[in-house]
Amino acid sequence: MERMRKLTRDERALLERQGCMAESWETVEVADEFDTSRVRGTQFSGSVLIGDNRGFLFVDGKKCPCGIYHASLSDCCVGRNVLISRTGSFIHNYVIEENVLIEDVSILQAQEDTRFGNGEKIRVMSETGGRPVTLFDDLNAQVAYMQVLYRHDMDFQEKLEALLLKKVEKRASKKGRIGQGAVIRCCGIIRNVYIGPATIVQGALELDNGTILSCSEHPTVIGSGVILRNFILSEGACIDGGAFMDRVFVGQGVQAGKQVSAENSLFFANSEAFNS
Repeated sequence: MERMRKLTRDERALLERQGCMAESWETVEVADEFDTSRVRGTQFSGSVLIGDNRGFLFVDGKKCPCGIYHASLSDCCVGRNVLISRTGSFIHNYVIEENVLIEDVSILQAQEDTRFGNGEKIRVMSETGGRPVTLFDDLNAQVAYMQVLYRHDMDFQEKLEALLLKKVEKRASKKGRIGQGAVIRCCGIIRNVYIGPATIVQGALELDNGTILSCSEHPTVIGSGVILRNFILSEGACIDGGAFMDRVFVGQGVQAGKQVSAENSLFFANSEAFNS
């Protein structure tokens, strides 16, 4: 994040004329290259940092000026060249990295002590009474196998659980994060979700308590009507078509959609889940 400074008296006056307000302008800081004309109709509360907003993003092929328009931000850090437009309620407690687009989102919120789905227990093999698997963002088939099919070895399970707990605690954070180049559009409620770089979320109804791993080479995509709760998504996954999933791990390259419903399930790399 570039060097921050307080708003000048003239900048505060101009922001107010443009329909902006703040609980206290003293807690709003901006980069030296901040363009006041690109923040309109916005409410600020708590500590808010805003980076250089003089750039442009392409939205549906149209070149749009970066900035913050008709939004409400609380305790957020906004990076360089971010475009935020029309938040229905508020964005709270997020670090938003550079070149991110957030448009027409109802609520985007992170609690101060969250693990983004890491540490949640899911019970697979329910026909045998359910065997818990600890969710974490590096989960693979081998570790899941050991958690499920070595339940009889209590000493091994205690040691494995201790190792997993250390990994889970490393994911604890006081703020949510939206990675560089992510796109979030036309969504409902997003709460306690880590959103990785280059993620595309468009039309999702609800995302709650999860991690979305993504990268520019293999972006993760979440499409229209999707509801995800207590989840981990890996790079290159695509969840679309009104899918509903609760307590799931979704591996790299997994495709799911056509209103599929899943809970307490593990989908490892390159598998598919569709409601036929």
